[in-house]
Amino acid sequence: MDRDAHRIQIAEYAMGLLDDSDRQKVAHLIATDPDTRAEAALWTESLVDLMDVDDVAPPPALLSRIKADAFGAPDRAWWQDIFASEHRTTLVAVAATKITLIVIVVWLMTLS
Repeated sequence: MDRDAHRIQIAEYAMGLLDDSDRQKVAHLIATDPDTRAEAALWTESLVDLMDVDDVAPPPALLSRIKADAFGAPDRAWWQDIFASEHRTTLVAVAATKITLIVIVVWLMTLS
């Protein structure tokens, strides 16, 4: 891993953006390598200075959206796209409209 990629990974560690396996690798590097430890401390101090608030974990949906925006969204099958959480309101509205139309048609058929 080149130096820039290493620094980026340490910054991602400080921001909490790494998955479990990468986070464990960087944590091991921090524990064993003084240069990595200093770099991580620099990033952590810089981020604390920018945000003087308590640590709050982002909601999983927000974290996945941020990762998708930063690294590209994973490909989904068409059925996964239809049932995705961002389309759930539309899906419920379409289902309610269909049910309403079926009820109206059945009601009209009973009148004749």
